[in-house]
Amino acid sequence: MRNLISANLHRLWKSKVFWGCEIVGALYALFLSQALYMDMQTNGIPQCLDSGLCNYIVFFGIILAVFCSLYLGSELGDGTIRNKVAAGHRKSRIYLASLLACAIAATIMYLTYLIVYLAASMPRLLPLKADIATVVAILASGLVLALAYCALYTLIAMTVSNKAVVSTACILLAFVLFLMGIAIRQRLEQPETFEILDYDSVTHEEIYTGQYISNNKYLQPSKRQVYEFLDDFLPGGQGLNLSGMMKPELTFDGILPLYSLCIVALATSTGLILFTRKDLY
Repeated sequence: MRNLISANLHRLWKSKVFWGCEIVGALYALFLSQALYMDMQTNGIPQCLDSGLCNYIVFFGIILAVFCSLYLGSELGDGTIRNKVAAGHRKSRIYLASLLACAIAATIMYLTYLIVYLAASMPRLLPLKADIATVVAILASGLVLALAYCALYTLIAMTVSNKAVVSTACILLAFVLFLMGIAIRQRLEQPETFEILDYDSVTHEEIYTGQYISNNKYLQPSKRQVYEFLDDFLPGGQGLNLSGMMKPELTFDGILPLYSLCIVALATSTGLILFTRKDLY
């Protein structure tokens, strides 16, 4: 197992995909920091470190989809894994070593974003608005969520031999989870009623009538419970919740990292079963 991990890490340091993802994360941190600073200078809107500190979490799943699919897909497609099996390594250890390599890469990319963002933003933006315990808990949960994404992508990459199919499936899954998170959050935020508006024919201004109509898109209690569970459980919803992008301020829900760990356990166990039964020859 130690030799497998060492070989994977050696290949990781030489991986152009890994360093490319590192550069993308660093550039995004610089761009976001500059955008928040310009918004504060131009529009006079106060921007705290909170505004972008956790923002990367919601897009990290897409970055990891690109990295894991290319990093692991090439290993299986080029016959490297067949050589490891021929050398006497157990399939389960090969799978876990590959997952661990992706998890280490994800951790490094995650820390790179945080370091670059803080270095660029601390001298220019306002201090944290949320308390430090909440921020640390959110960042830790974001890392656990990244591990859940790695587990899902490793499952795909280690059980599908075609590199093109692996890349397409992982990236498609990342976008589907992201869009599902947005759609579920929008349904949860639907109001129960709408106020009827009228318009002044002279000034063309809106007039509030004080009359309300029901909103047929409002979720009733039974459906709302299902949507709330999916919002917390699915990685896309977790990313939105942790990033604070669709909330006025950062908040932490302790159930989210537990759901991420459940995804890690389910994806890893399924992947191990499928991969150990897979014919590599």
